[in-house]
Amino acid sequence: MAARHPCPPARRSAENGAPLRSLRLTALALALRALPAGFALIGLAASSFAHAAGDAPAAAGRKVYAVPAGALGAALAEFGGQAGVTVQVDSRIVAGRRTSGLSGAYTVREGFAALLAGTGLEIVDEGTGVFLVRRRLATGPDGTPTTLPEVSVLGAAVDATTEGSGSYAANAVTMFGNTQSLKDIPSSVSVLTRQQMDDQNITTIRDAMRYSTGIASINYTGNSSSSSGATAYYNARGFPVNVSLDGLSILNGIQYSTLFDMAMYDRVEVFRGPAGLLDGQGSLGGSVNLVSKRPTDTLQLKSETSIGSWADYRQMIDVSGPLNAAGTLRGRVVGVAAKANSFLDGEHSREGMGYAVLEYDITPRTTFSVSAGYQDTPTYETDWGVGYDTAGQVVRGPRGRSQNFAPDWSYSFNTIQEGKAALTHRFDSGWKAEAAVLSRENRTHAKYAFALQPDGATRTADYFGQNQLIDDDWLATDVRVSGPITILGRRNDVLLGANYTTFHQRFRGGSEDLGTYDIFKVDIPEPAMPYTSGTRQRVGQFSLYGHVNSHLTDDLSLVLGGREMYFRQQSKTTMPAGGDWTTTAKENGKFVPYGGLVFAITPQVSAYTSYSKIFSVQTDTTASGGAIAPFTGEQYEVGLKGSFLENRLNATLAAFRINGDHLAVADQAHPGFSAASGAVRSQGWEAELSGEPLPNWNVVAGYTLTNTRYTSSPTDQGASYDGETPRHLFKLWNTYRFTQAPLQGLSVGAGMYVQSNTYRLSPQYHQAGYAIYSAKVGYQFNSHLSADVTVNNLFDKRYYSRAPASLFAEYGAPRSVMLTVRASY
Repeated sequence: MAARHPCPPARRSAENGAPLRSLRLTALALALRALPAGFALIGLAASSFAHAAGDAPAAAGRKVYAVPAGALGAALAEFGGQAGVTVQVDSRIVAGRRTSGLSGAYTVREGFAALLAGTGLEIVDEGTGVFLVRRRLATGPDGTPTTLPEVSVLGAAVDATTEGSGSYAANAVTMFGNTQSLKDIPSSVSVLTRQQMDDQNITTIRDAMRYSTGIASINYTGNSSSSSGATAYYNARGFPVNVSLDGLSILNGIQYSTLFDMAMYDRVEVFRGPAGLLDGQGSLGGSVNLVSKRPTDTLQLKSETSIGSWADYRQMIDVSGPLNAAGTLRGRVVGVAAKANSFLDGEHSREGMGYAVLEYDITPRTTFSVSAGYQDTPTYETDWGVGYDTAGQVVRGPRGRSQNFAPDWSYSFNTIQEGKAALTHRFDSGWKAEAAVLSRENRTHAKYAFALQPDGATRTADYFGQNQLIDDDWLATDVRVSGPITILGRRNDVLLGANYTTFHQRFRGGSEDLGTYDIFKVDIPEPAMPYTSGTRQRVGQFSLYGHVNSHLTDDLSLVLGGREMYFRQQSKTTMPAGGDWTTTAKENGKFVPYGGLVFAITPQVSAYTSYSKIFSVQTDTTASGGAIAPFTGEQYEVGLKGSFLENRLNATLAAFRINGDHLAVADQAHPGFSAASGAVRSQGWEAELSGEPLPNWNVVAGYTLTNTRYTSSPTDQGASYDGETPRHLFKLWNTYRFTQAPLQGLSVGAGMYVQSNTYRLSPQYHQAGYAIYSAKVGYQFNSHLSADVTVNNLFDKRYYSRAPASLFAEYGAPRSVMLTVRASY
């Protein structure tokens, strides 16, 4: 959790007539409107390529191949791409398996045989350039199989794990409590895969959200480039998002909070739109599910060493594999050590993270897992930045973006501890029962000073100091059952569950007016600032939830679900004098329904529509001391989803409208308090493409158009209620690997982040739209060793990652370079 002051705004409100477009981005807006047509053309090209690949015969002669060692699934996909053949494989039988790679001249069959050596798997030529990977069949004395191959459709059971896939396209998610194919979900869902995180050197949740489609990520504290202690707040469709950890929803867990290093996770699943079905209370804009890495069936060792601008050093080690001969006990350990300066003078940080997980197969159908994580991220000379001066001008220091306005004794120390246990049993009938519990502790000790509004003539400012100790504790438990039911000959996939989660915060703080100082030469003696105030807060939510996917016909599915919530929030004062617990919010038996239809237009393309009800308790206080009514509303969404090239390429197109009442916003007339805004509307559309349009080319591109408006307000009618969510948001990253001489082993990548103008209030500052570009070049030396160089903000664009207001502002990072060396065995 970030230091409590400066207070996070409840919501941002807008002034009447606030401009919503930047004239500088008119051409950009026109270009982005053409994206759906571009996605459609790519989809058609992908389909054509799929047919061409299916008709190509397997090469009979030898050819030189270079396939790096690593995960078997990724190696098979790479070899198939180089050979120009289609590989069909159930991801379950290759999960956790590795191969030593391939280098030299082989026929197609010889290449497959070499990759599969020692795995217990075999290749079957299906003809017309299609090869099937399956478990090797046992044979009797006469050489005939003693077991028959499975007759279930290949891929009917989908594995959501992305590690080792080598792809930006995910097949499924687990955020709904069971594994669901993306095409079966009548809502907008994206997945940030392990491959994309590695290719973009994404190590923090802040970076992960910045590069996720449809998410507006606004920096809050910490500019140190590699520190997971840096915080931000995140919006989707004009509303804040919530977070789940391995499917366990936690309250108040991502906004302004410190989270674990991304080396701990396999993927990031992002659901956009009201997520009451997933999380219950508070998930107005969406939900982010962080899925941890699991132990592998075979031994693997990975090392990642990075050196970058501003003395940024990072070392990651990842060891995984079986711990007994039978393979029923498996373990994994991930460790990170890092330190980094910042582009801000003096600001620097360290990071130490450790994660360990054990899985044990009690029986072939029952698995128990336990995991623990710890992270320590101290940051020194933490700066909040300076906004407007008394002359109405944005303050810019003589050191430019490097100017640090904080005293040298400022710091923020953060630690996270987490423990999790889960038990899963799989029944013969296809049903599954699961129970899980998670405990997380987040402690922040911050001592710092920040400048109040500087004098426009003297460049001096009153500095206010704070000393804070914040302990946040979460407990989440969940039990659920899921499986198929056949009714009138039709399959119905059912999930039923119960969830209980709590959040407990203990706060102690001291503060002091430190006097007036030169903001460009901050020489403030360190004060003691003993704790003089304290509060405690506890929040509890119990939910019953469920959903069913009914296959009404071969092409039409009906999805119905809902969550019934019981919620209570209490608080009390502990310093300077203790008080009694006071209930500040309570709701019993609030039901939030969800429904949708999915229609398969073709085997590759489906259309969907969905409806979500919104109910969110608001704990903000008005200037008169009253409470604000819960935020209520609904979302309507329609869209198209496509999966091409044997699920190697995903495409989505969606349109949405959210209507809501009683949204709490910051009360501009009474700082520190909130007011109900009246009725609001958020509407727009989004498009995303992820995966491999062509062999060896990985791409992810996402565009979002969001209009946020007051539809009924006494003062802000027609204005935007969220100036920090850009109207236009476009994100692109792609890489290409060369597999033929003379460039064999070389890889190149490039990306861009583009947003239209945004603004903040008090006073209102408009930041024009901007574009940030990045590039990467890498080389695979052999099957075990690779290196790449990444340049972020390639053209050194100057922009704000948090626009100025009367207090605070943060520049975005200037151009930076990172060298990363990866080794795997």
